[in-house]
Amino acid sequence: MSQTTTNLIELKRQYDAVKPYVNGYLTPRVGKYLIRAVSSQSIGAFKGVPIAEGLWSPNLDELGKGLPVEIQLLSLMLPQAMGPEVKWANEFLDRTIEVNYGLTKEIIDANSCYNIYVVNWRFI
Repeated sequence: MSQTTTNLIELKRQYDAVKPYVNGYLTPRVGKYLIRAVSSQSIGAFKGVPIAEGLWSPNLDELGKGLPVEIQLLSLMLPQAMGPEVKWANEFLDRTIEVNYGLTKEIIDANSCYNIYVVNWRFI
């Protein structure tokens, strides 16, 4: 069955509702993702940010009719992420992932203090 405009509007509403408050539109949200393509983009001052294109759904059984989205993969690939260790963005290609929750962590190093967004996730 093909996706209807009404279904896509409702999925978009649900996707927007789970967006972390202070993060951008590419931030991974809680839910399931079927990753169809990976690439990299420049985002602000950051070059080569890994990006995934795929489908999002709050439910696994409806993922095939999910909302087309783009997400940055850095939040899943950082050493602070809570999930499988992934070194290359291509490891996500044609895989299904589940994001359980995300949080902002404060990182303090010798010269600065900054926040990163990391997620708890897994391959399914």
